[in-house]
Amino acid sequence: MRGDIVGRYLVLRTLGRGGMGTVYAAHDPELDRTVALKIVRRRGSGGTRLREEAQTLARLSHPNVVTVHDVGDLPNGVFIAMAYVEGKTLRTWSEDNRGNMSALGAVMREAGLGLAAAHAQSLVHLDFKPDNVMIADDGRVLVLDFGLAQLQDRTGGGTEVSPLGTPAYMPPEQHRREALDARADQFAFCATWLECALGRRAFPGKSPSSITRAILEGETQLPARPASVSRAVWHALLRGISTDPADRWPDMATLLAQTAPPRRARWQTGAAVVVAGTLGAGAMWVVSTGAETQCRAAASKVVGAWSPADEDTLLRLSLIHISEPTRPLYIS
Repeated sequence: MRGDIVGRYLVLRTLGRGGMGTVYAAHDPELDRTVALKIVRRRGSGGTRLREEAQTLARLSHPNVVTVHDVGDLPNGVFIAMAYVEGKTLRTWSEDNRGNMSALGAVMREAGLGLAAAHAQSLVHLDFKPDNVMIADDGRVLVLDFGLAQLQDRTGGGTEVSPLGTPAYMPPEQHRREALDARADQFAFCATWLECALGRRAFPGKSPSSITRAILEGETQLPARPASVSRAVWHALLRGISTDPADRWPDMATLLAQTAPPRRARWQTGAAVVVAGTLGAGAMWVVSTGAETQCRAAASKVVGAWSPADEDTLLRLSLIHISEPTRPLYIS
């Protein structure tokens, strides 16, 4: 394939192979840049649908989804020219960062935002897994390889039947070749997060058939919740791999909200911003969430910067935030 011309692109080398085709590094002579060129084979007689799905992906613009530059027809499918990204796959990255649950949570939430953006365009990925997420050298998190993606019926129906995918991350309904919706991606997303957190897949099996059987029967190989994983994140992910789609989260946005860092860290930052604005120019304050006396002790160091009335206002603002009910901090 090296040296072949696909559309206007010159194929340089093979980057990877998947269930629906092959990805190549290619040169774009018009813009003098390297692109990732995905050759997607036609599924049965669905050539028109395949092109429509590729065009939808090309219109999808989101920081956490790989950019599509071009789409074109081939005799037996389509080609998709995408941004070429240097970095590590999530699988490799998670192996290098094993045990860092805070960093993993941040990466997974970024990837989840990419999936949610696709779902907003009625596009279901259908092959989300650790190998299809890239952590770029510049820190960006990108969802890759929409080669199996299908458009969901905007009236609320599912996609076409899709037997293809990677068995360990496919929900039961995909294994059963039923119509699918965005909750299929949710299952794969949660299975991927659990695998990266635990260092092993959520469902047992050494062959595609044994993995399929375990998923259909809801047989997991999960340990007790590790102390490094918060209860909130753990239970959110377990619900996401429910065998019945109706038992999963309504959508990716709801799931991501369940895994978000605790509110306490957010309102503490907000309190500092409010206080800094209240004091005005010439005074900088760090507001503690400790007792009122700590605030008064600090006040003595900047005598004359504000009036007693201003001080009372400052204390009330601080105590409003202190008195809010909080949850303990945890590692997500």
